[in-house]
Amino acid sequence: MQYILVVDDNSATRRLLSTTLASQYEIIEADNGVAALYAIRKFHPEAILLDVLMPGEID
Repeated sequence: MQYILVVDDNSATRRLLSTTLASQYEIIEADNGVAALYAIRKFHPEAILLDVLMPGEID
């Protein structure tokens, strides 16, 4: 199974990308950086679509 990770704090953007790609890939969604790191470790995605302007920070 090929996974694509969609990381965005905007749920509408995540839904749009997920819906567009779901016919060809298994889509994993994350709404923040911590969830994205967890998903990367668990699913080892083939690609990551990442919003680079998200609120919050990681210490």
